[in-house]
Amino acid sequence: MIKKFNEFDIISRYFAPLARDYPGALGLTDDAALIKPIVGHDIVVTTDILVAGVHFPELATPETTASRVIGCNLSDLAAMGATPLAFVLASAWPNTISEDWINSFSLSVGNISSANQITLIGGDTVATKGPMSHTVTAFGTVPSGFALTRRGTKPGDQLFVSGTIGDSALGLLAIKGKLTHAADQDIKTLVDRFRNPLPRLILGKALRGVASSVIDISDGLVQDLSHIARASHVSFEVEYSKIPVSMAARNISSISPDLKNYIFSGGDDYELAFTVSQDYMVEFKRIRESLDVPVTEIGYATEGDGDVNLRDTDGSKIRLEVAGYRHVFGDK
Repeated sequence: MIKKFNEFDIISRYFAPLARDYPGALGLTDDAALIKPIVGHDIVVTTDILVAGVHFPELATPETTASRVIGCNLSDLAAMGATPLAFVLASAWPNTISEDWINSFSLSVGNISSANQITLIGGDTVATKGPMSHTVTAFGTVPSGFALTRRGTKPGDQLFVSGTIGDSALGLLAIKGKLTHAADQDIKTLVDRFRNPLPRLILGKALRGVASSVIDISDGLVQDLSHIARASHVSFEVEYSKIPVSMAARNISSISPDLKNYIFSGGDDYELAFTVSQDYMVEFKRIRESLDVPVTEIGYATEGDGDVNLRDTDGSKIRLEVAGYRHVFGDK
């Protein structure tokens, strides 16, 4: 029999302790929280809803759930060049959830937020007969006039990505049992990338005043690049062979070549894609050498209005059946 507890028990026992170091959180005892603006800075705001069975497996552990819930919002802040400040968390818990599960989740939220210097300051808690969901609104700060956006790329700007692409998408396939022929170590590597996003906060802040456009890769490399292309009224030429892929992903694609295109469209990478003009290339090279973050040049911007042309080694265009993830409505 499941021990009964209510929303106020959850807040006071598991989430109020996470807010104790932020005076404006008021101990999570008020109707709202207070954020004091920093003089000379803008406040960056981002919101994400994560639903069990859509954004994380229904049977995901509390630790995986927390990592993905907080990580994707931190990645949005990174893409804007923001320093994390605070967040609110609204959770819809299934009626069958145990108090131990919530305790483990809150401990993980606390560990992740502490490691990234961001503090819980409020939210909401409800019970639901539907799937678990978590909505985070995160706040960050950036010096006024230095926020990174998607709309500054010009023809001739060089295109870069951080890290490696496709690991997380393949990790989800592994969790679903669809990579049965892969080596155990490769599976472990890919699953870890899915379970533990690594927001590129340091890189994002370093790109202030240098990158012409930035986006975090959440819905697939090609689709997310198209967002920059449309916002900046350019197109991109991307060299397929230059896109950074981990050894684990290479091993998987060698066994199952049909998964190769999925690597570039599966999403959940939470890496940064960005452009840099020739005027700032010297400064960018200095930044690149100073950071312990792998960055790879994969293409350049051209005249155009939103196209992303993925080119094979012979210059021919590679066509993807699906460019990236999209939520679809009206589908029965």
